[in-house]
Amino acid sequence: MIRLKNCKSKILPRYYTTSNQSSVGIRRENKSRWERRSALTPSTVKRLIQETGTKVYVQPSTKRIFTNEDYKKAGAIITEDISKADIILGIKEVPESSLLKDKTYLFFSHTHKGNEKNMPMLQNILDKKIRLIDYELMKDETGKRLVAFGQFAGNAGMIDIFHGMGHRFLGLGYSTPFMYTSMAHAYPTIAEAKSALHRMGDVITENGTPKDFGPLVYAFTGSGNVAQGAMEIFKEVPHEFVPAEDLAKLVNDKNPRLGRLYATHLQVKDYIELKDGGGKMIDYEDYLANPERYQSNFHHKIAPYTNCVVTGAYWDKNYPRLMTNKQLADFEKLKKKGLINKGKMMSLADIVCDVKGAFECLSHSTNVEDGFFYYDAIRDIEHKDAEGEGIQIMGIDILPAELPVESSEFFSKALYPYIKEMVQSSPNTPLDKLPPLLRQATIADQGKLTEPHKGLLSSRAATHNNKKTVLLLGSGMVAAPLVEHLAKRPDVNVVVASNMADEANALVRNYTNAESAPLDISDRLELSRLVSKADVVVSLVPAFLHTQVANVCIEQRKDMVTASYVSKEMEQLENKAQKAGILIMNEVGLDPGIDHMSAMKIIDEAHRNGSKIKSFISWCGGLPSPEASNVPLGYKFSWSPRGVLTASGNDAVYWNDAKKHTISGENLLKEHFPVVQTPYAGFVFEGLANRNSLGYADIYGLGDLSQMDTMFRGTLRYQGYSDLLYAFRKLGFLDQERPIAGQCQSWSKYFDFVLSGKSSNLSQDERHQRMVDRLGLPRDHFMIEKTWSAISYFLSANDQEKIHAPNGSALDLFTILLSRRLKYDKGERDMVAMHHEFGVQHRSGKKETLTSTLIKYGNQTHTAMADTVGLPTAMAVDLVLDNKIPERGVQRPTKPHVYLPILDQLEMKGIKFVEKSEPYKFNRLDATGSNSCKMDEMPVINQNRYTVAYGNKNATRQSYAAIRQAIIHPLYVSSQQRQAQVYATAHTDEIPYDIGLIKLTTPLVPNKFINRIPLLVNQTTSMDILETIGMGYTGYQKPQAEILQFAQCNSTNAETLRDNNYNQSIILATSNAGLCHGDSGSPLLVKSSSNVDAEYYLGGILNRILNAYDPDPENGSCPLHESNLTSFINSFVRPSAHLKWITSVTKLPLDALMDPMTSADGTRMFVAPTSSAITDTSFLLRASCFGIDWPIFLLMASLFTFIYF
Repeated sequence: MIRLKNCKSKILPRYYTTSNQSSVGIRRENKSRWERRSALTPSTVKRLIQETGTKVYVQPSTKRIFTNEDYKKAGAIITEDISKADIILGIKEVPESSLLKDKTYLFFSHTHKGNEKNMPMLQNILDKKIRLIDYELMKDETGKRLVAFGQFAGNAGMIDIFHGMGHRFLGLGYSTPFMYTSMAHAYPTIAEAKSALHRMGDVITENGTPKDFGPLVYAFTGSGNVAQGAMEIFKEVPHEFVPAEDLAKLVNDKNPRLGRLYATHLQVKDYIELKDGGGKMIDYEDYLANPERYQSNFHHKIAPYTNCVVTGAYWDKNYPRLMTNKQLADFEKLKKKGLINKGKMMSLADIVCDVKGAFECLSHSTNVEDGFFYYDAIRDIEHKDAEGEGIQIMGIDILPAELPVESSEFFSKALYPYIKEMVQSSPNTPLDKLPPLLRQATIADQGKLTEPHKGLLSSRAATHNNKKTVLLLGSGMVAAPLVEHLAKRPDVNVVVASNMADEANALVRNYTNAESAPLDISDRLELSRLVSKADVVVSLVPAFLHTQVANVCIEQRKDMVTASYVSKEMEQLENKAQKAGILIMNEVGLDPGIDHMSAMKIIDEAHRNGSKIKSFISWCGGLPSPEASNVPLGYKFSWSPRGVLTASGNDAVYWNDAKKHTISGENLLKEHFPVVQTPYAGFVFEGLANRNSLGYADIYGLGDLSQMDTMFRGTLRYQGYSDLLYAFRKLGFLDQERPIAGQCQSWSKYFDFVLSGKSSNLSQDERHQRMVDRLGLPRDHFMIEKTWSAISYFLSANDQEKIHAPNGSALDLFTILLSRRLKYDKGERDMVAMHHEFGVQHRSGKKETLTSTLIKYGNQTHTAMADTVGLPTAMAVDLVLDNKIPERGVQRPTKPHVYLPILDQLEMKGIKFVEKSEPYKFNRLDATGSNSCKMDEMPVINQNRYTVAYGNKNATRQSYAAIRQAIIHPLYVSSQQRQAQVYATAHTDEIPYDIGLIKLTTPLVPNKFINRIPLLVNQTTSMDILETIGMGYTGYQKPQAEILQFAQCNSTNAETLRDNNYNQSIILATSNAGLCHGDSGSPLLVKSSSNVDAEYYLGGILNRILNAYDPDPENGSCPLHESNLTSFINSFVRPSAHLKWITSVTKLPLDALMDPMTSADGTRMFVAPTSSAITDTSFLLRASCFGIDWPIFLLMASLFTFIYF
């Protein structure tokens, strides 16, 4: 090396980098969100650079305990791409997709003991010719590990069990000083944790521990770093250690000193003895050599005198367990009889986390945020109730990560000399030239296992006879990632049972541990036979069949997993499943599934911080990527087309603005949400309400729904989807009632049958006319063209193709057609979008909005939908196979020990949420539908049912006119979306039109009382109940007419339903509030002519005044009056723009609109303006609502005209 001279910079290296040196990369940890440690700290990186001149590449991370800026200041290069590094350092296992070929990796691989789950990763390491050095194998001559976190596992574990015992004591009805401690991760440093323990110890000294439990005794096993770390923390509180042989004397002391905690540090001889009454252990060496000769007597000699066991000794399956579940059950029975003191064996802190190891009751590892569960050994049931029966168990498998600062500093310091030595060597240094310590720690090199580890992969084959069987029912679009994931486990055999043999065979073709089996799901005997041979059953059959599968699983006592919703029928199986002792895990796909998991992660974090969720909005959709969406509906199918179509008819209920909102399945498409905004402005989404959102307030633990602003779950689609699918619903293509397939020999005949209602052979023109008639829209309406274009697209390649579905309904055939015409072409990608918004209120009262967004694209191997449904389902199966879900019965993935490991694994697969914090905002969710859907409201106004009634409230003076056609402007939108805007003159074509026309068969009879026009079912007398339809106000403090409304009125309530300013007219209302402004639509124009082909129009202002309502219903005042000229002017900003459309529909010139009819007595029905610049007669008519004198009004109108034009 060449020493640099006169180097003034403190950052620049003191050494040149030579060609024989190696560079270093530090990867971003992503196995667990709690993993914040780093193999090298910034200070160590700085030292390494200064002493060797090497380059250090660091992947950026926002959760690492040391910031990117810390590493940058140390001289590291912050980069996502660490492929330039020769040596890559990590902590936990590396995802297979992230492993870079021909590199040297150092991390805890957990492969040298043949861990089955990590064998696929090891194979990938061999395939990529990676040199793998495992920290766990870096030992000195005595076998002591030189680079480890064990001490900090002991530190954190002891802190956590103190915290856990506080909750357990409280569950038993006792408040103790343990409640003053938190989990280890809550303390920034160990020093602060120790300070908290000192305060706890002071309380123990002063007040003692609960008398009912006698002396509290902790038993420690092991003598290594883990045990020493645990005892280091324990010694921070007042304590006394006693030999194991004195425990009985201590516990039976009638006057114990309770101002301290007691402990015993166990040796193997304290609880291990020869079998068959052979007495004490001969010696430790004999025990190690002949473990089969020995047994544990822990349950007799130690357990009766111990409150908490802290394990620090690793266990091997060749040695006897300290305590089996049967021994624990016998122990608990004795305790119930009063033969063993209260509180003994109340807690287990298995710090080494040997699942089903020294203590069989540790059935699964636990997570930091959900670290404890309870095992009732007598009933052999696990649960989460701190007040329930059984032993409290902690098995957190990532304890050092709770103390990331000190553990990283300790680890980095221990690792540094070995990394420095590696850096100063060539990247291609042969294995036999490595220092002995690194050589012995190497597991793989140059595509081969090193000599000590040759048998690792062969041990995979040895597990074949012990394989567990996963039965997959169904072989559809999302099954491939599930099979691929599970088939990587050497301990699993996958059986795909399906009635689609080709699909099933394709799924299993590439795997030696997967096979297919024919199955008709209706064959209960065969289904039972297959289920009986399985360990876990995965149901991906259509949703209505899940309960049938579940009943068989209950009979056979087999756990079940499905990605579908918990139906009412499934809920009713809860008791049966509990009695059978099985788990039925539902809703582990995308939606439902990942949506629950990602939501619960943020909700639980908020609750832990003492915050409340005031609002929850969740959107999810599986869509084509934008470049693949140029088809009708803007949609392609990556899962069951039938499921998509039937979902469009589900009833929906949600909570918004502290009110319950209901949308019937019949109206779901019509009453969609026209604009859904996400952080990605490039996506133009609309949305549909998704089923019943209200129940999720309870499922998510959000508390009283009435205290929330919003609880909503919805489905995302590209804009235009709902209108077009609704058009197909109206045409009859989604009908499920009657089988029609037998009458439709080809696709053209299918369309003709649906459009005409009978077997037909229509021409193109006839088919088009039938479509127009069924939709009830004008021929020139843009939805006519859009729907016809879609029909033409669907028929273009399938016109005369024969249909092979003899018993299908219209929907069944439509499903087949869409699956063919809207499928993904080669090279096209799908996309999954999910967006959550949480309104969070903190303890301080401050509010904020948290968002969490996922955008996932499909790839050449799998669709995004397949990955986001199949992978989480497979990962849930992993948890079931590995006994990591203690609950039984019908469950959802809403508990941390379920959703956290799945989310962590998904992130490793590239399925990752982006979280943001924003200022709090309230979201009003108005299912207004789009512009074109508003057109569709008018078929309720048809010539066969309704007439136009006009006149005063006395029915004897009413006049009537028959309706020929109803027309609403195609760009009608809710004022609520635009109420804050005043539209610029230059953007006439972009404004929200809010008018409609009713075409009459005859002109209106001149009548001076025409000032409000309700639409009545028939000509009636004043005593009859009238069904009135209006276009206007929906009630006090509600938006103006966003839909047409109905009301019942008669002579007895007419007084409360009258306009305050037009006392002689009956108007529509849904409350007794004083009303004004656009209540039921004013007449706009009537065209009169002697020509027999004359057309007559009645116009109504549907939404004329933006957000108008009476703020004070008691005084009957109008909200807009002469004292607020600005509001008045801004309410009528578009008269000429409305007329632009009116003239196009009526073909009337503007001049004709300026000469309205006169009444029979010569009174003009409409007051014509004196200035020809004002061309909206409804504008003039409205003015009288405000009680403004005409001279004043005309002055204002002229002023407005000047401003406007």
